[in-house]
Amino acid sequence: MKQKFISIMFGFLIIQTSFVTAQTLLIPTVEENASIDRPERGDLMSHVEKEFGKPVTKSITIGEPPITKWVYSEITVVFEHRHVIHVVINKK
Repeated sequence: MKQKFISIMFGFLIIQTSFVTAQTLLIPTVEENASIDRPERGDLMSHVEKEFGKPVTKSITIGEPPITKWVYSEITVVFEHRHVIHVVINKK
């Protein structure tokens, strides 16, 4: 009887914690950002600057391999060495 009570309480505890830990994430869809022009992965810094102009800010190069971040009004471009590795749409 005691073991059955413990099993029921343990099951109830598991059910309760699953409700408590649920979260809703709001992630913009690709369609919402489709109109924003951005460089392609692998593009060179020189190509990005030619296409998008001078960035608002440039971070100092850090780490090994060297990583640099250029911030434009709508996007942030991350480079490894001289190549684009990631583009982020800036929050408005």
